[in-house]
Amino acid sequence: MKIFLVLLLVSVLSVGAFAQKDEKSIGLNLGKGGDIGSLLIGVRGTYGIGDRITIAPNFNYFLQSEGAEQIEANINLHYILYTPTPSLIFYPIFGFIYSKIDYKTDKKYDIFYGFHVVHSKTTYHRIGGNLGVGLGYYLGDNLLVGTEFKYACIADFQQPVLSVNVNYIF
Repeated sequence: MKIFLVLLLVSVLSVGAFAQKDEKSIGLNLGKGGDIGSLLIGVRGTYGIGDRITIAPNFNYFLQSEGAEQIEANINLHYILYTPTPSLIFYPIFGFIYSKIDYKTDKKYDIFYGFHVVHSKTTYHRIGGNLGVGLGYYLGDNLLVGTEFKYACIADFQQPVLSVNVNYIF
């Protein structure tokens, strides 16, 4: 509840930043997934479709951790809110996610004082939604650095994701 009130206060009291229509960027993501518990590496792009609206597709790969490996593709919508300075942007994130999760396990059995190993792999394909917030700062005309926190909501799997990104604007 406190976070909601802070976000509401910031959005009401702030003034100034706009996304440029037809502005495009490409960048890199680095971050961490909450439930998978591993680092993520990704690529992202943005395209301004209005004065304050951008569409932001990205592709993330979560490094294998504890037998789980995840690949996800996101298509998010950002609505740039007013901020105190034009070089700072703040936006809510709404989007869709496709996720492929592989679970790999090795089971060892003792067969008459020897070991037998059984490898198994289970793959899940899921579609869901993203909700979150992002913050960015323009470092000159062609460079934007930022951070995003989003919550990936999938039918039987949810996880918070925190990432930092660097984008080249062209």
